Amino acid sequence: MQLKGKIVTGGASGIDLEAAIQFLELGAKVIVTGRNQERLDAAKSLLPNLNAIKSDVSNQDDVNLLFNAISELSGFDIL
Repeated sequence: MQLKGKIVTGGASGIDLEAAIQFLELGAKVIVTGRNQERLDAAKSLLPNLNAIKSDVSNQDDVNLLFNAISELSGFDIL
């Protein structure tokens, strides 16, 4: 699978974080999202090339922020 330059969204911990690591190693741009800023900061510290965006999908303002951030990166390819 060719992932170089593709944008992937995922999570900041557990199996989602492992997937983010794998995708980054394959050259993808990865965005992790979640409500817990500490987990996002830890993931960003571990993986400096990661884009970490705090977002709660039950909050419309957060959804709009996330949408705009992803749009600035040319959308996403894998969710």
